[in-house]
Amino acid sequence: MRKILILGDYKELDLYFLSDDSVKAVFGKNAADTGILSEFEAVIAGGEQFPGQTLDPVKNECARLGIPFFCVSRSDCRMTTEGVRIREFLLSRGILFHPAENLLIGNSFKIRELRKKVGSLSGKDCGVFILGETGTGKEVLAELICRQSKRASRPFIKINCAAIPPGLAESQMFGSEVGAYTDAVSFAGFLEKACGGTLFLDEIPDLPFELQGKFLRVLEEKSFFRVGGKKRIVSDFRLLAASNRPRSELFRGMEFRSDLYYRIAECVLEIPPLRERIEDIPLLCRRFLGADRVGDSAMDKLTAYRWPGNVRELKNVLTRAEINASGRILCADDITF
Repeated sequence: MRKILILGDYKELDLYFLSDDSVKAVFGKNAADTGILSEFEAVIAGGEQFPGQTLDPVKNECARLGIPFFCVSRSDCRMTTEGVRIREFLLSRGILFHPAENLLIGNSFKIRELRKKVGSLSGKDCGVFILGETGTGKEVLAELICRQSKRASRPFIKINCAAIPPGLAESQMFGSEVGAYTDAVSFAGFLEKACGGTLFLDEIPDLPFELQGKFLRVLEEKSFFRVGGKKRIVSDFRLLAASNRPRSELFRGMEFRSDLYYRIAECVLEIPPLRERIEDIPLLCRRFLGADRVGDSAMDKLTAYRWPGNVRELKNVLTRAEINASGRILCADDITF
């Protein structure tokens, strides 16, 4: 059984992405006996809750055992690098987060309808193609689909196809064997790592065109060879894909194979841009800031804006406002675009 040791006040740490089922032990402000650390997958400590060097023995023993140790403040659990590290670690281990429905924030009609569609997929294993402008939350929606599926406890591999250098795309996707190319080493690719779980390919039209054809064959045959390999590898995974292009422009310039799209798109979901669900902005503000900290004048300014960068831009605007604000409650002057 997966166990997370929390040192400090669990609620005070504001670990909103952990469900109660994920926390297997919680200690007060006295550090735990280091002899029990080997029973846990990771240790998360509230650094501000412990005096001086109290946590050093725990940290040193975790390092000796190879157990991840995270020391955080309350703000670290929301948007900072350490909070992201915790979240990515827990996700990689299949440890539960907050209820999956809380991933997609909003009460607008379009978001409620989107949640219903995702709910209808919970018992299915079909491919899903997600459409939405940059910053709307395509990766969040993919994670929601994964967390409500029968593969929720299995690997969730996320790939940004636009970020993979074209020359490395094939080996990164299929893996490689020694001798495949100069300085090649043996390693498993994304397809192999996703076996039993879910593979999410963001911006799939940016995958090299030739590789799209090879990937289509993988979907048909459920197997492939590593680059330079002779052993056929079978990998059972569910595919989720996404693009920020409008559906009418998906095949512009012959960059994206239509046969690959139709093979993936057993279900197509579209995320509305933030300007079409302005009523969700107050809820998003509460999630990103952790409390009701946006004053009326600031909220009026936020809801009047068109949000070309969507939810991602909103998050950045709020982070900037929080840094520059003179008081706890944000006013219109604190909001800059």
